[in-house]
Amino acid sequence: MGVFLLSVGMLADLPFVAVNLPAIVSIVLLVLLTNTVINGIILRLLGCGSKKSLYAGSLLAQIGEFSFVLAGVDLRNETFPVGEGCREPASGASRT
Repeated sequence: MGVFLLSVGMLADLPFVAVNLPAIVSIVLLVLLTNTVINGIILRLLGCGSKKSLYAGSLLAQIGEFSFVLAGVDLRNETFPVGEGCREPASGASRT
């Protein structure tokens, strides 16, 4: 995994990034904010409290499959426990 990330990093065009830094930062912040709001709304509709919805929405805001990794770690560690402000999972759903 480290070799893959290193090789992707070596492909970065640093002069392009330097010239377009304001646009890149603006787009990244816009995407993170939009994802946070969407995730927060969905969690709120699922019965979570406002504060927990915003918190979980911000944790899941990054782009990509890493969101699923964080969700899996959360399920194992129960850092965002279901039942404390959220509805229990539907019958038949397991929390392993």
